[in-house]
Formats: sequence, C-alpha cells, structure tokens
Amino acid sequence: MMREKIEELLWSKGLTPNYRGFLYLTDILELAGQGRPIDRNMLSAVAQAHGVTPPSVHQAVTLALQCMDLPRTFPGPSKERLYQKINFLYRQL
Repeated sequence: MMREKIEELLWSKGLTPNYRGFLYLTDILELAGQGRPIDRNMLSAVAQAHGVTPPSVHQAVTLALQCMDLPRTFPGPSKERLYQKINFLYRQL
C-alpha cells in the first residue's frame, strides 16, 4: 500500500517509471516510511539492494528530482538539497 502511494506521488510530480531514479526514489521513500533517516547511508542501502554504486544512485535520484515539479528554493548547502527534496516528498505522503 505504501509503495502504491509513493508511486502515485511521484507520478503526480511528473516523474515516470522510465527514469532509473523513479525506482530508487520509491525505495528511499519506502525506507523512510519504515523510520530510517534520509541520508547518505540510505542511498548506500538502496545502491546495495540494486547492485549498483552509491554515486550512481545519487546521480539517478538527482536527475529524477530535476525532472519533477518541486519548489525551486531549498536553503542550505547544495550537498544537503538532495536530502531536503527527498524529505519534502516524504512529507507529502
């Protein structure tokens, strides 16, 4: 049920399953729903689950988030913006 809700949210924000980041974001948001913090370790866990490197997950998620209809302003250092955007999406569930 949680996964369906996540996929609906991603679709509503303009992200479709043909992006690699769709699957990674779905997994990240699902893990966040289980109480895990949205951070570097979560990206590593998703990378390990898919048999890819954490930088490739980071890149795919970054590209996916750029394609989505999200607010343009997130304060703080650029390294933190990825996690802020994911948190923003999680709060919408």
